[in-house]
Amino acid sequence: MKFLELKKSLNKPKSIYSLVGDDEFLLSQALRIIKEELVTSFEEFNYTKIDMENTKVSDYKNILNTMPFGDSYRVVVFSMPNIEQVKAINQLTNQDLERVIIVCIQPAFKVDRAENIDCNHLGREDLIKWLNNYFFKLNIKIEKKAFDYIIDLSENDMSYLNSELSKLIAYTNNKTITIKDVDEIFTKNKNYFIYHLSSSIDNKDKKAQFDILNTLTLSQNIGDIFMFLGSYFRRMFYCSVSKLNSEELASLLKVKPYAIEKAKQFVNKNKPKYYIDLYNKYIELDYSIKLGDISYQNAMYELLLNIEKK
Repeated sequence: MKFLELKKSLNKPKSIYSLVGDDEFLLSQALRIIKEELVTSFEEFNYTKIDMENTKVSDYKNILNTMPFGDSYRVVVFSMPNIEQVKAINQLTNQDLERVIIVCIQPAFKVDRAENIDCNHLGREDLIKWLNNYFFKLNIKIEKKAFDYIIDLSENDMSYLNSELSKLIAYTNNKTITIKDVDEIFTKNKNYFIYHLSSSIDNKDKKAQFDILNTLTLSQNIGDIFMFLGSYFRRMFYCSVSKLNSEELASLLKVKPYAIEKAKQFVNKNKPKYYIDLYNKYIELDYSIKLGDISYQNAMYELLLNIEKK
């Protein structure tokens, strides 16, 4: 089951849930949703997080056979149970436990009869759904360009997105959110610089390129940005020379088809040679960096100077 489907499904809860995935924010949110939906009173009795280091496996039986107090359900949480602990849980849950809901977070072994909740990073379509619901519940209006910009900046990082959205809502104070608002409020992390730098390269905006680079020289991010740009140049190169369709390229490059479609639009606009030459220059500079012949900062300047003027 996808994370976004969890809340609606809890009107008929399963006996066991296994929360798995690489997004820490979604893992914590999934647990919060289960707790809020199923534990409505006497939390101190009906919500138990097991101390995984200090609770003996032999104690699990008594813990799981304790009935809820003054509520429909009791929720018992096992965080990152190891193989031995999961096997003990499996042995105790061959039959439904009466009104006890078990939640295993990132188990090291398959939990029998569990409903798996996918807490991996949301894809673009699911992220759009999540954001639409977020703004709808708050009755906030946002321009489409600002909405798309938020998605591109987030790189599907929900922890970053959740933090930045709360600041954005407070800043805009119920007015329609613009792309300028997002640009002013969102923290300037590597995604911000990659987004703007790659956009300025696609648009051959020389001034924007060097404005961004001059800002980068004040931080320690320039080496990271150079390396992350490698995936951008590689994507544009493949879109310039490959005969594969968008789905096949997306699978090869481990990106979403949307990113390939967007890349192809710029390849058509700027012509394949533009990106082929850029990628070759990037490879040449990356090799020089590894040999110690050039710094990341100088490599970035040389790379941008190599780009033809708009």
